[in-house]
Amino acid sequence: MALGELASAAPTSGGLYFWTYKYASPNWRNSLSWIVGYSNTMGNIAGVASIVWGGAVQLMAAVSIGSNLTFTPTTPQIFAVYVALLLLTGIIASTATQSIARLQWVYCTLNIL
Repeated sequence: MALGELASAAPTSGGLYFWTYKYASPNWRNSLSWIVGYSNTMGNIAGVASIVWGGAVQLMAAVSIGSNLTFTPTTPQIFAVYVALLLLTGIIASTATQSIARLQWVYCTLNIL
C-alpha cells in the first residue's frame, strides 16, 4: 500500500519498479523489482482473462434466457465465445487512441443508462 501511495503521489515511468528498487535493501533490489513486475504482469493477464470469461458466461446465459431456456450452451460453445471476446478485446485495445476515446463515450453512456 505504501508503494501504491508513493507511486500515485510522485508518478514516474515504471513507478512500481522504481519505488521497489529505491526502498529495497541493495541486496534485494533487483530480485524484488523483478517480482513486483512479474506479479503486476500476471495480475493484468489474469484480470483480463477472468473479466472476459465472466462476460462470455453472462452472454451465453442471456442467450439461454432469451430462448426461454430451450438453448443450453455447452462448455465448448462458451469457450468459443470467450476466445471471440478475447480477440475482440485485443483488437479494440490495439486501435488508435482516438477510436478508444470514442468508444469510451459509448461505454460511459451505457453504464449510466
